[in-house]
Amino acid sequence: MTKLDIKIILDDYIDMIYIYEIICNETYNYYYNLKFIFEFPIIFINIIMTIINSTITDIYIIKHSNIFLNVTTMLLVSLSNYLKINEKCEILKINRDKFIKLYNLIEKRKYTDEISVDFIDIVITNYDNIIENINFSFPSNILKKIRTNYGQKKTLPLFINGIKKLDKYRYDNGIISPTNESFHESINDNLNINLIHDK
Repeated sequence: MTKLDIKIILDDYIDMIYIYEIICNETYNYYYNLKFIFEFPIIFINIIMTIINSTITDIYIIKHSNIFLNVTTMLLVSLSNYLKINEKCEILKINRDKFIKLYNLIEKRKYTDEISVDFIDIVITNYDNIIENINFSFPSNILKKIRTNYGQKKTLPLFINGIKKLDKYRYDNGIISPTNESFHESINDNLNINLIHDK
């Protein structure tokens, strides 16, 4: 494996780690807001129940009000548990932090040591271990937003259709310097593909 191959592979994984961190953060915010939607009514219901039990003397009203409010509370709690909102928030927060640490490890290594194949293997193993902990799907609107914003600028993970960063983008942004004919050919191939898609 050449130094250019290693640099491209590492660059791809930096992109995918970066994208995963954004997805985890966006999805965490999504579920956190959903958690608030479920929990806020429960707080409000508890306040109403306290007021009813403290101010109303009619047993019939108290009984039926408490039944209705308790059923509503149980419904909200059951839905929240069914959707595993708290669990997802926790998983997303933990894995978001793991992606940040892995990203920082790579960035630090890039400027301090020679990148080896063994280091690439460590990055790939850590990357795979993190994504294995995420056992649920991400909201489609978040994935669509990521694909629109980062497609062809970043190498996207396979589950977002695995868009590959264009070699031309790498070259134009100084990520790699083309040194051989095959690299020039790959740039031309990518340009030709884009021209075909644009027609």
